[in-house]
Amino acid sequence: MIVNGIGALNLKPGLGDTVTDLLQGGVAPATSGNLGTSFAEAVSQAASKTVNTLQNAEQVSVQALKGDVDTRQVVDAVMSAQQALL
Repeated sequence: MIVNGIGALNLKPGLGDTVTDLLQGGVAPATSGNLGTSFAEAVSQAASKTVNTLQNAEQVSVQALKGDVDTRQVVDAVMSAQQALL
């Protein structure tokens, strides 16, 4: 089965009955400028968040070596870093 007419969903208010359009398979053509920019921003934010999480885990691990942090905090920080990488 071949699917035709796949595009960005038309979710802008005021352009008709959105619920009816969605139920009937209404779609709008994809816009190139805003989607590229927002996608790049989303990837950048995700990468920044991942780096910050890894840096936090590293800092907590170093603090644990100094005896300033308990083991549970290290485990939580390292598990958060692992989840950020997945």
